[in-house]
Amino acid sequence: MKAVEIERKGRLGRIIQSFGALSSAAGILAGIFLFSLTLLVFVSVIARYVFNSPLIITEDVASFLMVGIVFAGLGYTLKMGGHIRVNILRNRFPKRLMAVLDPILVIIAIFYCALLLMATVKLNINYVTGPITSITLRVPMIIPGIIMPIGLSILLLQFIATFRERIR
Repeated sequence: MKAVEIERKGRLGRIIQSFGALSSAAGILAGIFLFSLTLLVFVSVIARYVFNSPLIITEDVASFLMVGIVFAGLGYTLKMGGHIRVNILRNRFPKRLMAVLDPILVIIAIFYCALLLMATVKLNINYVTGPITSITLRVPMIIPGIIMPIGLSILLLQFIATFRERIR
């Protein structure tokens, strides 16, 4: 499926288009996180097996980067139509019915995303009031944790853009 095309006319159209640009920027960030994770694991393996000196930062930083990859990439993945669907069920319904169901399913996804966003905001509030730190590096968890509500916010905006496209 191709990226959602947004009409460029009007103020609302420009706002919706900016949601897609934000999703793309977050997707680039996810790619940077992925490259960083790959490089970190490569250097860690070399350090461990060639120099017999493992890097103590690998576990914590790799965990932070994996969370970053997932949450930064959510909106971009939706924009590009890459999220998992149950096509075996979708293909059994008539196209007219799916045209009616698609916007409803997007609304359900928006509400679910909003619930997840609220939960991650609460989690990050706990990180601040805790204060909770990572085990090895003692990094405050708010630093890697903030990507969760940011990524979900971008996903929520992209769902809104998707909804607008589906009702047209």
